Amino acid sequence: MDRIDPLNKNAIHVSFDVDSMDPMIIPSTGTPVAGGLTFRETLQIGEYIHRTGRMIALDVVEFNPNIGSEQNVHQSAQYIIEIIMTFFGKSRLGYGLLCKTP
Repeated sequence: MDRIDPLNKNAIHVSFDVDSMDPMIIPSTGTPVAGGLTFRETLQIGEYIHRTGRMIALDVVEFNPNIGSEQNVHQSAQYIIEIIMTFFGKSRLGYGLLCKTP
């Protein structure tokens, strides 16, 4: 972040592509990437972005409920919900524990 916004003042629009994650986590996507991001790594990104206090928009793309079994779709959707909640302030330790960085 320091390289792309050295003054730490610009708003952040996050476009999160779920096929960047390992397909074991998000199987219902059109372009699975073996060895992609883990769930933990994704949550760390979300927590970091939230702590900046500068996120103004979030879009989550490449989830396809027409791909995979009903269980695959449900699993993908549940993980995506958790990811979205993390970008909006839910930490792995619970709500309210992610403070804006000084």
